[in-house]
Amino acid sequence: MTDPLTVQEVHRFWDAQTESHFFTASQSEFSDRQSNPARYSYEGVEFEALAPSISGALPVYRFENERTGTFFYTLQTPDEITGQFPVFESDGVAFYAFSPNSSNSSIPASAVPIHRFYNEAASAAAGTPVHFFTGSEENKNNVIDNFPSFTYEGPGWYALSPDGF
Repeated sequence: MTDPLTVQEVHRFWDAQTESHFFTASQSEFSDRQSNPARYSYEGVEFEALAPSISGALPVYRFENERTGTFFYTLQTPDEITGQFPVFESDGVAFYAFSPNSSNSSIPASAVPIHRFYNEAASAAAGTPVHFFTGSEENKNNVIDNFPSFTYEGPGWYALSPDGF
């Protein structure tokens, strides 16, 4: 088990209204989603995010797509994203993680890639980018093998694996 003082659990919910996933490390957001089971289905802890004090930890920003109500997560700064995609509104820092561009020596062996996919069909329908994220190799392989409208973009970031992952 990792030290609870240095990591935060990142919970994954399925949002039935937007047909997309929502990730949060916030206890209040977790409780809010748990109190609305008609809309949000809890899927468990997807990964453990870093404490900002951990060497190499970088902010992962969350953006809400004002057109679709879906969320996008990235290490890119709010200015980079909202300047390119004005439909995205910054929610600020969602959690902290390691950059996939870090040297391999700065990422601990217990870190796992959080895979990012671009959903071409949903993006075309929405007229704005739509992405899917997973820390599971099984989910990653399933999407690659069975969902041709999803383009694998590689790791969006690295996080720590939760117990039993």
